[in-house]
Amino acid sequence: MGKEMDVKKYAVEALDLLKDNINTIGFAALLAGVITSLASVTIVGGVLVAGPLAGGMFYVIMDVNSGEPFDIKRLFDGFTQNMVPLVLASLVMSLFISLGFMFLIVPGILLTGYYIFTFLYIVDRDMDFWAAMEASRQEGFQDHVRSFALGAAMMLPAIVVAVFIMIISVIGMPYMLTAAVVIFAHVLMAAFFSCFAFRAYVDIVGLVNDPKNSVGGGGRVMTAKPKLHVEPPPPPPPPGKK
Repeated sequence: MGKEMDVKKYAVEALDLLKDNINTIGFAALLAGVITSLASVTIVGGVLVAGPLAGGMFYVIMDVNSGEPFDIKRLFDGFTQNMVPLVLASLVMSLFISLGFMFLIVPGILLTGYYIFTFLYIVDRDMDFWAAMEASRQEGFQDHVRSFALGAAMMLPAIVVAVFIMIISVIGMPYMLTAAVVIFAHVLMAAFFSCFAFRAYVDIVGLVNDPKNSVGGGGRVMTAKPKLHVEPPPPPPPPGKK
């Protein structure tokens, strides 16, 4: 990628962002998870809500990160702003990444890294779904190794949660307690994923709608207008002698 990446830095920043705002980002992730689970009873319902709610999570995180007061309505802005691109991006990316994991896993991890910024391009820059996917992919293609590292970092918490669920299933925890642990783990994982992608996007690409994080924050997109140094006009020539 264009800018030197630091996956460990993004993970630490994501954890700090989540820890400092667990009551807001965590609540938004919990609500998004409940709605997605209910909607996923039908395939069409799951497809229609997954992308807009993922975009809504980024709206929430962008507000929290910039110091705006928390407004849970922002979680649903993905349904009123850029709904079609978010739905299509979610559908196409899920298809590509699923096919990638069918081929020895590695392509799936790479595709996860390539498309990590798709929703943020849509939310932050009002891009169409394919333009956002291509922008994210082209950014990822600049360094395949680091894209793989980003994808792996995104997948690692999911793997840890899956192993944890297997352990608690083997030791025979009560069903209700197991269900509560699973839900809690999935909510935290979703919240971490969103915060991680956000911090990486801010550092590597730069936010268009937040000059505080775009200018001087490491991103390649500089949104604030530079201050122009205007030279004073030269003094008028001395009046000619008559």
